[in-house]
Amino acid sequence: DIVVTLAGATDELVAGGTSWTGVDQTTPTGTAATATGSSTSATVNVSSAAGEVVVDCVYLPATAITVGASQTSRWERDDIGASGNSGGSSSEAGAGTVTMSWTHDNKDWCIGAIPLKPAGAAAGYRRRSSESACWSRR
Repeated sequence: DIVVTLAGATDELVAGGTSWTGVDQTTPTGTAATATGSSTSATVNVSSAAGEVVVDCVYLPATAITVGASQTSRWERDDIGASGNSGGSSSEAGAGTVTMSWTHDNKDWCIGAIPLKPAGAAAGYRRRSSESACWSRR
């Protein structure tokens, strides 16, 4: 089960989750990156490395979203609820800097991303479920 518990009131939220294997259990993630903005392209740059996988999550009050060309969509929820909020998550192979991006039909957005570190040189990543990450906007 995935349970989201909010510490305070929020008027907008999107959540999901994925399960990954092959992730280092001692140091599973690198440094998270977040960004907000007002344009029709939500982007965030993440410091990563070859062999890692970067996972993102985006929230925006839009009715349609499209994942960046080099990313693999893990889940998308378009036009949620009465206010038409949308969210999604994707992944991309790690590199020195990875730009995670989504395009959409509105202007306000927030996005977060984090690199997953591999368990070992011979380990490979495998996604175990179809949902991924959590992000909210107040």
